[in-house]
Amino acid sequence: MPQLDFDHLGGNLVVSLSTAETFLALFGSIVIPFSQIRSVRALPAEAYTHFKSMGVYIPGVMNFSTLHRTMSGKPEIYLYSSPLKTVGIDLVGHAHFEKVFIEVPDLSPQQVVQLIMDECGLSDPKREAGIAC
Repeated sequence: MPQLDFDHLGGNLVVSLSTAETFLALFGSIVIPFSQIRSVRALPAEAYTHFKSMGVYIPGVMNFSTLHRTMSGKPEIYLYSSPLKTVGIDLVGHAHFEKVFIEVPDLSPQQVVQLIMDECGLSDPKREAGIAC
């Protein structure tokens, strides 16, 4: 499964892939500057409904694929085996991707969303509005 790392000196979120994942996905790590993260979502609907395209898809085992369906022409990247453990990261101005969907096996998707938001300095609209989460 992809590993998330925070590079505080460089101001980046790094999605590191294992050797097997790198081989299947045909690329190595994904480096995302904090400033290019527009939003982070737990259990995104796209993880359940997207069209499987170029890549590897074995139901319940792995899904490594790219999908060119965005208005900007940049692909979305899917790196997960279970949509129940998936986090969606929406990007703005990234050189390669518009959206990244990754599986987070160690924590709940909601915990990872909060961690990324805290690390990247993103605000939580529910928290700012005083709505209980």
